[in-house]
Amino acid sequence: MQVYLSCQCEITETAKQLYIHRNTVKYRIAKCAAFLDHPITHADFSLKLRLALLLSDKKG
Repeated sequence: MQVYLSCQCEITETAKQLYIHRNTVKYRIAKCAAFLDHPITHADFSLKLRLALLLSDKKG
């Protein structure tokens, strides 16, 4: 998720950086969106998600 967001939600670029197929990225993003019960591409939710990931990374 962190790579996807840092790539500005670009599936192809995310796949390149993670060395996985772009369909795998789409599948994983869909699973995350279903788990979080929000579409990840909405700007306000995307910002909240980015902040949460940033804060959780700084915690440890």
